[in-house]
Amino acid sequence: MDAEPFVSRILEDEGIRGDLDDDEATALNERLIALVTEAAATAKSAEQLWPKVTSLCQTARAIAKSVSAFRDGDPVQAQRIAAENKLAWPANPPESAGSLMSQFLSRITIG
Repeated sequence: MDAEPFVSRILEDEGIRGDLDDDEATALNERLIALVTEAAATAKSAEQLWPKVTSLCQTARAIAKSVSAFRDGDPVQAQRIAAENKLAWPANPPESAGSLMSQFLSRITIG
C-alpha cells in the first residue's frame, strides 16, 4: 500500500513539531515516517492503518511536549507529560533533551 497519505498526515501535524528544535523535529519525523512506511507495506487496508497512524501522531505530540519541557529546564513537567501519555521515562535521568528524544524514539512503535 502507498505510504504517502500516512506520511503526509505526519508532516502536516504541526503539534508533532511543537517547540522542538530542528534536530529534534527531524529525528522524530524520520522515525515516524519509517514506522508508517513499514506498516503500510504490510497493512491489509488503509482503514486498518489509519487508527494506528492517528495514535502514533498522538504519541509523537506527547513526545514533543515532554522533550520541549525538559529542554526548557522543567524536568518535572517533562516527566509528568510522559506519565500522562504512558511514555516510559528513562530509568537513568537523561543528560539532555536530545538523549531523552533518543530514548523515546527507541521505544516508539506503531500499534
